[in-house]
Amino acid sequence: MAKVFGLQGTNNKAVVTEREGVSTLTSYFTDVARLDLITNKLEVNGYYSATTMVHLNAFFDFYGFKKMNKQELIREFNLTTNI
Repeated sequence: MAKVFGLQGTNNKAVVTEREGVSTLTSYFTDVARLDLITNKLEVNGYYSATTMVHLNAFFDFYGFKKMNKQELIREFNLTTNI
């Protein structure tokens, strides 16, 4: 059974779903990050907006990762911006 919850400070616009050892962050209606709860491997799908960056940082903080700014996120996850 999945566990679904909103992240504090996101007005329920960022929702986390934990299912079968994987935690997925959905910002508005887009899956933006996944965390394998067994291996602690974090994947980020891209940089979308400043608001989604707030949601990502709430997700990072909830799971004990350091918060990042846009440039750190792009560098850390080898991303390009989606906008």
